[in-house]
Amino acid sequence: MVPLEEIPEHERLAEEIAELRNKIKNTKYDFEHGFKGNNMIKQKLETHKKMLVEKEQLLSVIIKDKDKIKEVKETEDKITEKASTNISEEQEEMLEEEIEKEFL
Repeated sequence: MVPLEEIPEHERLAEEIAELRNKIKNTKYDFEHGFKGNNMIKQKLETHKKMLVEKEQLLSVIIKDKDKIKEVKETEDKITEKASTNISEEQEEMLEEEIEKEFL
């Protein structure tokens, strides 16, 4: 088993959403067939539905944030690729000499 800390948040949320959907389905069946008109079951059903909506919204936010992070990383990679220009050994020596002159 993988520790909870190592499971990404979006995967945990997806599992919780699946569990909530299953609970809603079961509670709805209980409310309609076994416990007709029971207020506790009705409240439980409403609570599960609210939790489901909240977790789905949180999951969508996390997914959007991941997409933004990917875009930023891709942009950074493009910038660093352009910025990484190699200089010759002669140019490097000249730069070192100029730096030494300025500091000495």
